[in-house]
Amino acid sequence: MDGSMRLRWGYIDTTGRVVIDFRFDHAHQFTEGLGLVTVDGRVGFIDKTGATVIAPQFGTNSQPFFEGLAAVETASGKYGTVTSPRMVSIW
Repeated sequence: MDGSMRLRWGYIDTTGRVVIDFRFDHAHQFTEGLGLVTVDGRVGFIDKTGATVIAPQFGTNSQPFFEGLAAVETASGKYGTVTSPRMVSIW
């Protein structure tokens, strides 16, 4: 690539039909009903319709949900968790 093209990520179903547009810098598989996505270098979470559930605000070391928690990194380099009810706790 010469820099003019930008790779975008989205989601397709098992038939190959696009179900969430290719608009993310990166996208992980869904866990616990939420997909971890990167937009403009920040990580957030979407639901299976593509709606933003937690706005992209975390660093790229953040992790998908597992057993009700997602490990996240703040812009200042601190770490914390997001719980299923969408509460953020930073250490």
